Amino acid sequence: MSSKDEGITNIGWNEQLETYFTTDVISEIAPKDYHQNNPSLFKLARLVRSAEHSMGRPATEAELEFVFDRWCLAARPFWREDSTRDDYYAEFLVACSYARVGLDENPIEVAVSRAKAAPLPQVQGFTDERIRFLVAICREIQKIIDPNPFFLPTRKLGEIFGVDYTQAARWLRALEFLGIIHLAPGEVRKRGGNRSPRYYYGPKRQTAEDVLTKPKRLALPLPSHLCPTEEAA
Repeated sequence: MSSKDEGITNIGWNEQLETYFTTDVISEIAPKDYHQNNPSLFKLARLVRSAEHSMGRPATEAELEFVFDRWCLAARPFWREDSTRDDYYAEFLVACSYARVGLDENPIEVAVSRAKAAPLPQVQGFTDERIRFLVAICREIQKIIDPNPFFLPTRKLGEIFGVDYTQAARWLRALEFLGIIHLAPGEVRKRGGNRSPRYYYGPKRQTAEDVLTKPKRLALPLPSHLCPTEEAA
């Protein structure tokens, strides 16, 4: 055992925590291709939350670094050329600050539980409490997995509300039209598709791509009869 590993043991690393970060588990979480590091680190952060719940205490800084270094062994082949180990460690710590539920917890179930315990929001034009409850679920699941977009399978929503999944899909589209939720960047809803898109709750988040591609207004010349004359000037 290396001196680094011995230090981890001395501060309370135990077999219970070790079971959460086996080589097989880390391999499942680690990226399998380029551009997968960020979601992979968020899964690792959620796994840390699971371990913390099991231990009944927060992970120490040394334990977090130990977990991250294990992830590095599997993820390093897919790192960006312009990023270092410290860059990814910073991303991991940020992911830990955002992770609200463990990897073994279902965010939808947690969101439903929290929505039931909070006052239902008002929704302009609707009185049906099921729709207001759906908005509450969207709000809570966004809090849980923020800053990532959330995924609400319409069939799962149908089970929760006791309606056909097509009805749940119509409710989501209505909430999108009202601006309560919006499609995550890159998501496209296809007619007849069998995949539910990902959403964000709240005002649309402007991305760098939006800024670069947003059309600029051109200043058109005024008609001659509206142009100020020299006398008027």
